[in-house]
Amino acid sequence: MLQDLPSLSFGVEIPFVTHLGFTLHRMEGGESELRYEAAPEHLNSFAVTHGGATMALLDVTLATAARSVTPDFGVVTIEMMMGTGNLTELTEADSLGVTALLVGMCSELAIRNVLIVQVSNHTRRTVEEHDAARRVMYAAREDAALPKGYGRELLALHDKRPYVQTPEEIAALAAEVRDPNYRIAVAEDGIHVYNRDRHTTGTDAMAFFPDLSVESDGAHAFYLGGELTKAETAFRLGKRYVQDEPLDWGCAADRTQEDTTAFKAAGPTRSAHTKHSGPEAPAAERATRTDPERDADPPRTETGSGSAAGHDPLSAPKGGRIVCGRLVPDGDRT
Repeated sequence: MLQDLPSLSFGVEIPFVTHLGFTLHRMEGGESELRYEAAPEHLNSFAVTHGGATMALLDVTLATAARSVTPDFGVVTIEMMMGTGNLTELTEADSLGVTALLVGMCSELAIRNVLIVQVSNHTRRTVEEHDAARRVMYAAREDAALPKGYGRELLALHDKRPYVQTPEEIAALAAEVRDPNYRIAVAEDGIHVYNRDRHTTGTDAMAFFPDLSVESDGAHAFYLGGELTKAETAFRLGKRYVQDEPLDWGCAADRTQEDTTAFKAAGPTRSAHTKHSGPEAPAAERATRTDPERDADPPRTETGSGSAAGHDPLSAPKGGRIVCGRLVPDGDRT
């Protein structure tokens, strides 16, 4: 039987405690006693006290017990834990965005413990995603700012600024090229491939090959195939493309650790190209190889698809460009 103890003051005004109707009856020596009678609006669908009210009662009881010893200090009484697997595992969606939102909620609510479940194939990077998200959300909370500008680890499929050059800037660079080596760039209108002889724009990687004149140079064709496929992936997803560099998938894929104080080593494709088609290639291979500079056409600049227009319906023909999926002739642009 409860003793008939008088109600005491909590010492501070706690509107939520007043709303729930908690009363304090003992607070001394590291112990406290609170009483609470659940009102009808505090019940759940099973007609029992809602867990939120119960946890609030536990929180306030522990807080008053602690403050009975150190009355001048505030306290955090209960370490809560959130499990994210019910959403990441049971939602058929890329888990990175879901994880970022959940970890943001944890950060705002000061929940410092998170239970992570990594079972399904589509959540195979969930540990790395949670690690990246917690760093971003912590920094944003500490700065009282939005979670923007703290790195791109949470951007896997798309980039905020995928195109660092405009088509006009690429055309100006292409006009300055005086060697036969192909450069590849990606802009809002598609993939640009250019050297001293040609400047071609398209959206289908394979449609470029009939005009590249690399039939006799297998290593170079292999290199261009890899780079153009990567460029097409970047264009269609809205990712940043840099020739000879891997696409950046954020925390969705491991990055190769590099020594940033040393020169970057030649990649396997470049090494193979040098071995099989350069000066050190066997004499028979050098005799049958076509020098890319031999019989080169006079420099010209062209736009449109990598080959015939039928191979690449999304590409802009000469005299126009694709804007938001629509062909806009040069004369119609303002």
